[in-house]
Amino acid sequence: DEKEMLNYKLRFACEFPGEKPDVTITYFVPDAKKAGGAYHEVSGRIRRVDADSGVIIMDEGAGIRTECVVDIRSDK
Repeated sequence: DEKEMLNYKLRFACEFPGEKPDVTITYFVPDAKKAGGAYHEVSGRIRRVDADSGVIIMDEGAGIRTECVVDIRSDK
């Protein structure tokens, strides 16, 4: 259910009519040296989603792996 909700939010943000809404994406970044990791947030507009590589590209250039996303929020 959570994955379906995230997919719905992502589609909504990408297909919003007119100017795309600002979103805040919370995602998990695994630690490369040990078990665990940290949650990060990035805010802005989604430029596009590269379905082949599974990456969300933000307007400012940040790339977020879709499998690491835990939440997407928007005011709209």
